Amino acid sequence: MENLGGYHIEVISNVLYLRSWGYWTEEIATEQAAQSIKLINQYLCKNDWAVLTDLSDFNDCDVNCYAVFDKLNIWSREHGQQAEAIVHNLSYKKIKSAENANQSLGNIATEYFDNKLEACTWLKSQGFIVNLNKVKTHHKSFIEHGNFSIEVKRDGVICTLNGSWNNETTRAFVQSFQHLITANFTDKQWVVIIDFSAWQLAIPETYDTFLSHMYWAKKHGQIASFDIITGEFQNLIDIFLTTLSKNFDDQIPNTKVLSIEEALVKAKLLGYNLD
Repeated sequence: MENLGGYHIEVISNVLYLRSWGYWTEEIATEQAAQSIKLINQYLCKNDWAVLTDLSDFNDCDVNCYAVFDKLNIWSREHGQQAEAIVHNLSYKKIKSAENANQSLGNIATEYFDNKLEACTWLKSQGFIVNLNKVKTHHKSFIEHGNFSIEVKRDGVICTLNGSWNNETTRAFVQSFQHLITANFTDKQWVVIIDFSAWQLAIPETYDTFLSHMYWAKKHGQIASFDIITGEFQNLIDIFLTTLSKNFDDQIPNTKVLSIEEALVKAKLLGYNLD
């Protein structure tokens, strides 16, 4: 049985802030829609406005909720909504749930973010100011297991993964990777070489984070991956990567290689230099 869901809604400047948690039934979605419309009518609809949706603690929803979301989105689109920032907490499952819920938003600017700071920064670029002091962020520190290195080259990055990973190491890798790509390859296509030869896999709970990262990479210019899968865990790593591929809707071309040298040659054949 899923944990029963809930929500918090408030207006911050010209932004409707919605935080969702747990599992939503149709009744919860209907109640939330009614409360949103009430606040929008009271505070926002005379001017352009945006939505900040925080799904960090959201699990899932009943399929009947999507009809409720559609009606609310159509109404919002007709009453001044201009943008929506969705915080997915590095969860591909939450990204896909939000995409399904937002199909009726039409041409409203919509972007997905790992955390509220990034979401609020983007909303500011769209002309909507959110006071972060009013958007509380909860953070817990845990010990990372395993490690990694990421080396930026002219046309992409070379990653080396080591040891056994938990959620914290996986998140640290994803955040470091995305920061480096954003800093070095804006509006440019790129490739990645990943050396798995010293990797000892990650716990199953990291699957969702890896899928979220694949989604991000596809949207931000990655066009190919070259994976070095050798060593003691190569069969299990192959199964791990195959499982990820089967669950990702828009696969990035992937080539298995035996060494960095082979990966560099194959990348160069595509026109990408990582020497």
